[in-house]
Amino acid sequence: MLKIVFALFNLFQLSISQSPAVGGQLDTHNCLIGGGYTWCESSQGCIRQWLDPCHDNYLDCGDCLKKQRNGINIACPSECDNTIICPEVMCAMYCENGFQRDKKNCDICICNEPLIVTDPIPDPIPDPIPAIGPPMPTPDNCDIPYQECNNLYACPKVTEVTQCSDGGLDGYTTYRLSVVLKPNMNIKNVYAIYGSEDSQENTHMLIPGSKQIENAFGSNLGGVSDSIININPDSAFDSWITIGITDGNIYNDINSIGIDYGDWDELHDLDVDNGAVFLMDPDTLMVNKEIIVGQFTIRSGSTKRGKINIQGKFLTNYGNVADNSWKQENIEFVLNQPNTLSNGIPINCETWYDGCNTCRVSNGILGACTRMMCFMEDRPHCIGFNSGH
Repeated sequence: MLKIVFALFNLFQLSISQSPAVGGQLDTHNCLIGGGYTWCESSQGCIRQWLDPCHDNYLDCGDCLKKQRNGINIACPSECDNTIICPEVMCAMYCENGFQRDKKNCDICICNEPLIVTDPIPDPIPDPIPAIGPPMPTPDNCDIPYQECNNLYACPKVTEVTQCSDGGLDGYTTYRLSVVLKPNMNIKNVYAIYGSEDSQENTHMLIPGSKQIENAFGSNLGGVSDSIININPDSAFDSWITIGITDGNIYNDINSIGIDYGDWDELHDLDVDNGAVFLMDPDTLMVNKEIIVGQFTIRSGSTKRGKINIQGKFLTNYGNVADNSWKQENIEFVLNQPNTLSNGIPINCETWYDGCNTCRVSNGILGACTRMMCFMEDRPHCIGFNSGH
């Protein structure tokens, strides 16, 4: 059975090209059905409608581009390339001063701000008096270290959005997943994240069960816009999938196919065996070599695992679809706070022996210690743990 994900890749001529099999069932016009061919009356020939424009399938450029935007797999004539079709965006908000517009003069879900007369600039606030006492803990005490992998093109990177599980939803920790592209590999972009079962290996995409925020207005794809966050601050910690877009996909730069987001919640993983998230323009040049592909909010203290497959283009155009694209399958990642901090103290340690004295610990920060004088130092280790995260 022809899989949706490969229909997507054929749509952009990005998958490995294969010669059509000889033989197979023909339709009444002798078009090879198994090869994806159908009859085009206007051109009097057998065509693959996602590669060759056929006037039977659309009225004009506007109609063709709208059908493409709505997920219909058809090709449009080259003269339609400069036609601007504004998406029919329904914004879940009322803007007294109307909506802002993008570079194509299309409405986006951001309100126009009223003209505000600013007050005179006040006198500068004097610097605060330096505090007396031990320094405050820095926000990077719980940084998750990035580790290089043996993959040819890309490695996963997990970053905590919250700070040591604080600053987000009560009882939850929010992570972002990125892929870090390997240097000197002539990589132009990542244009698709997918799951498939048409491989000799298990290439399902597994997105871990994650917290979904109510009234985040369907932001499973591309993050959440600042306008929505201003209305519902908790939506900043919503869970979503993306390819570099984090502002709510307000320009409709990405789309998805074959993914049932209704099955995805805190208790249920999203197992995709026939679907993908993809760029609307697969030739987009990505200058940043670290590309965000998702945000996930899970219970603090828990561990979740996931897996994605990615595909992209090279900078060099080799003239052959198979040579122009690359892919990295089975990129595995773990959502979990590191077991130890940069100073070697475990996160859940309450009492730390530094090799000589015993110290109290809070969130990895040393507190009061005994003041014994030691002629020899022993091996530092934790001698008391708390039961939490």
